[in-house]
Amino acid sequence: PRPRVFLSHAWAPDDEGRDTHARAVRFAHHLKRAGLRVWIDDDQIHSGHVDATIADGIEGCPVFVALITRAYCNKVQHGLRERVAHDACAKEWSCAVVRRRQIVPVIFEPSMRDVTAWPGGVVSLQVGGFLHVDASRDEDLEGAAQTLVRLVSGRSAATAAKLTVPAATVARPETPRTPRTVLCSLRRRSRRKTR
Repeated sequence: PRPRVFLSHAWAPDDEGRDTHARAVRFAHHLKRAGLRVWIDDDQIHSGHVDATIADGIEGCPVFVALITRAYCNKVQHGLRERVAHDACAKEWSCAVVRRRQIVPVIFEPSMRDVTAWPGGVVSLQVGGFLHVDASRDEDLEGAAQTLVRLVSGRSAATAAKLTVPAATVARPETPRTPRTVLCSLRRRSRRKTR
């Protein structure tokens, strides 16, 4: 079966005034064309209890993709700190952590490429040192989707590097931290499945 991913994003425009939700929908389209099954609110929330639908989505997806924008980081932090009951980003993040989903950060605006510029808080603390996928420019959405597919499909970093995706699409954080990479845990999960 094709891997399933849950896309979590803020609806607020990014620092460049772009419509983050519209970009997330385009990114989801590229992921689907590249072979992933994608849960995104635009496709999945039609009726019923919104929180139950979101929880079911996270439960059914082993990979949680956080589309990192300044607004997303701030919403998660504020929602968790203030226990804001209606903040979907904070609830999604919290559920993904509690359910031990693999969290893959996808940089979704240029100002967030430098992790030292991320707002302080939970997102920075928990995934700022991870290997991330860069989808910050509109022209990179398709290539970033292909990179993400390779990462969650269990292909090795060496294989991913040999493919024709621009080198800037997969980047290590620009901080001197020792990163705990997404690839390492994805490889571990892949090895467990083959045993």
